[in-house]
Amino acid sequence: MAELTKKATAGRRILNENIRRDFARLLSLAVTPDDEVDYMEIEELANKYRFYFDENGEVRELASKGVDYTAKRPTTEQMRNSAKGVG
Repeated sequence: MAELTKKATAGRRILNENIRRDFARLLSLAVTPDDEVDYMEIEELANKYRFYFDENGEVRELASKGVDYTAKRPTTEQMRNSAKGVG
């Protein structure tokens, strides 16, 4: 693992206290050695914000009201061809 710089920068402050606390917890879990990580806690935090891990371990967002975030989106070229009536 790369060495952390241990320096703070003037980034954007998270105003929501709950999100700030959860983000800080996720950062601390990110630097925890693999054999000490509590994956249940990570999954609980993910679920709290409508995220989940698929069967491949990828992070996915839970769809809301019929929106399928996992569907493959058309490329720009496919959209152009569709607008022209080609293909």
